[in-house]
Amino acid sequence: MPHLFHISFSESLSRHTLLQASWTLPLFLLLMALPVPLIWWAAQSVNPDIPIAAYAAYLMTEHWWVGALAFIGGLAAASGTMIMIALALSGMVLNHIVLVARPPEARSDLYGWLLWLRRGLVVAVIIGGWVFYQWVGRHHGLIGLGLAAFVGMAQCLPGMLALLYWPGANRKGMVIGLIAGVGVWLWGCGCRLCSRSPCRRYP
Repeated sequence: MPHLFHISFSESLSRHTLLQASWTLPLFLLLMALPVPLIWWAAQSVNPDIPIAAYAAYLMTEHWWVGALAFIGGLAAASGTMIMIALALSGMVLNHIVLVARPPEARSDLYGWLLWLRRGLVVAVIIGGWVFYQWVGRHHGLIGLGLAAFVGMAQCLPGMLALLYWPGANRKGMVIGLIAGVGVWLWGCGCRLCSRSPCRRYP
């Protein structure tokens, strides 16, 4: 996701921190995933008829403090994720789209102009997320959208690994591999770009 990339790589200040992020980020994601089997085993031991997706709702109905913790944790996670995504995407759009399409002219207040331009892009990203929710989020489930986002981001994983561990990699290979991966992904989903039906098959 863009906010993870922004925190792990874009904010790195030296080569040492960049190399450290190449193994600490996968370790962090692994540690986050370790409690999932424990929660599933606990749910099966308490009531095997409860689906794993509804186990959190079951705990919140049985124990009020679980609901309070879930609300606080969800609010903190959603707020932090939204802020980091807005900052990361605004920087990416500014550096790779806006400044490429319209290079800045020589001016005395160039830093201030770039700062206000990025602030405007932050607001535009947040509004764009709200528009996306109104247009797509109301018709598709969060799990399906999240899975599609992760599968789409996985197309960039080979290029990111090659960038870290293969000095001979170049951007032409990255672009060709990315186009081929997205093409295979869309073919595997079996849905047209203009279709409003959610993808039900993932490679």
